[in-house]
This record gives sequence, structure tokens and C-alpha cells, in this order.
Amino acid sequence: MRPSSHLQCYRILTIILILQFTLFGFLPLAEGDLVNDGSSSIDPGDHWRAAIASPDYLIPFEEYDWITVEINVTSDRPVDVYILRSNEFERYQANESFRTEFSRERVNRTSFKWEKDSDYPYMYLLVDNSDNAHSNDAIPNGTAYLSYSYFITERNHEVTMRQFWMKLGLIIIVSIAAIAGGAMYYLNKY
Repeated sequence: MRPSSHLQCYRILTIILILQFTLFGFLPLAEGDLVNDGSSSIDPGDHWRAAIASPDYLIPFEEYDWITVEINVTSDRPVDVYILRSNEFERYQANESFRTEFSRERVNRTSFKWEKDSDYPYMYLLVDNSDNAHSNDAIPNGTAYLSYSYFITERNHEVTMRQFWMKLGLIIIVSIAAIAGGAMYYLNKY
């Protein structure tokens, strides 16, 4: 192989590595996304719920992960949307006063993004069509028909560290290739 061929190989390698860094280094990792969507009807005095955090899940909803939720009620009946810990859900079911991690009350449509800021293992997304223990909740006036979608995105420390090390590794590889290519060019020129 001629010396100029070595230089061209290093240039091509450098371009490939720069493209890899550009394409993969800046794209956010979407590991852990769990998409759920559907529709449901909720009779007066009832609720719809989804368990969004459980240690048994293949993709758990962990501390500092995000959940993005969209709820649309198509029957013009306001509902209440809550995120509850499992022990507070039990209090809700017993019609006792309960504490929410997040709430939107008396809504026909809502979308929000919420970050889980605790390591509590069991949590529920709840759409309520009952007169519950909260004073500002929606009073049911018929069956609520709703469509919903939610997804959970992993944003925990391990993902952040993986992104950091991946980007740092690519920077090092690109730097070594550029330095080696420059050295080969210099040695061939002189």
C-alpha cells in the first residue's frame, strides 16, 4: 500500500467516526419507553386505572423517569386525573382522604409530563368519575368516554452515564484517528 493510500484510509476512518458520533452521540437514548394507548368508558361512581410503576415490570418506572400522559374525554363529562402511590390508592378506594403525587381535577382534556421523584415502587395513573374525598373533584354526571395515551421514558442516572461514556469514547476515538492521520500525512510529506 502506498503512503498516500494510508492517509486516505485514515481520512475515511475519521469521516466514518465523525458521522457515527454525530448520528449516535447526540440522539437521546429511548431505552425504557413503554407506550400505552386505548379508550375506555367510566360509569358514574367508577374509575379507570393503570399501574405505571411496579418492580415486576420488564421496564420499571423508576426514580427520575418521566411519564407523559394525554387524556381526552369525548363525552363532555369532566373527570379527575391523579397519579397515586398504591397506599394512597387504597385510601381513595375506601373514599378516605388521600394524597396525590399529581392531580388535574375537573378536566375534559389534559396532557402533562411528570417526573417521578421518589423510589416508591408502586404507582397508579387514575382517571376518576366519582365524587371522591377531594373537595374540588369533578362531580359525575353520566358515563365518561375517554381516550388515553401514556409513555414512560427512562431518564435515570445509568442512562445519563451511558450517554456520557459513549460520547466521551467517540470523542477519544475520533481524536486518535485524526492525530494518527495527521501524523501519517506529516511523515509522508517530509
